[in-house]
Amino acid sequence: MPLADLERWKNKIVNLGLVILALVIASNIYKAQTKEIDALSQRKDSETKKISLLKEIAQWEGRLSASKNFINNKEISSVMNTVSDIAESASVRITSIKPAGIVDYSLYTKYPYSLTVLVDGYHTLGKFISKLESHADIYSVDSAIIRRQTTKQDGKTYKMAVDLVISTVLMKN
Repeated sequence: MPLADLERWKNKIVNLGLVILALVIASNIYKAQTKEIDALSQRKDSETKKISLLKEIAQWEGRLSASKNFINNKEISSVMNTVSDIAESASVRITSIKPAGIVDYSLYTKYPYSLTVLVDGYHTLGKFISKLESHADIYSVDSAIIRRQTTKQDGKTYKMAVDLVISTVLMKN
C-alpha cells in the first residue's frame, strides 16, 4: 500500500473513530436521561397518589364536619326545645333565641345562647331563671339586661323585655 492511500484511510479511520466516540457519548447521555425520565415518572406517580389521598382526606374531613354540624344542630334544637318548655311553664314569652360563639375548655365545651324574653314582672322572671338553673341539664344565666317595655301579645300584657345570655355545657369524653 502506498503512503498516500494510508493517509486517506487514516483520515477516514479518525473520522470513523470520532463518529463512534460521539455515538458512545450520545448513548451514555441517552441512558442517563432515560433513567432521569423514569425517576421523574415514578415521582409523578407518587405525587399523583398523594394528591388522590389528600382529596380523599378532604372528603372525609367534609363529611366529619357535616356530621359535627348535624350533632351541634341537634344539640341546639334540644336546648331550644328545653328552654321553650321551661319558658312556657313559667309564663314567659320568648321573642328570640340564637346561639352565640362556642367556648371550648379542656374538660368541657360551653354553648352560650342570646335570648330575649317578655315577662309580666320580676317574680315571673325569677321563676323562669330558677327553673332554668335547676333543670337536670346544666344551664346558667350569664347576664341579664332588663328593659321596661309594655307589650301585648297573644292576649297577655308583658311589662318587661329581658335580654339574657344563658349557657349550657357538655362534658368532654
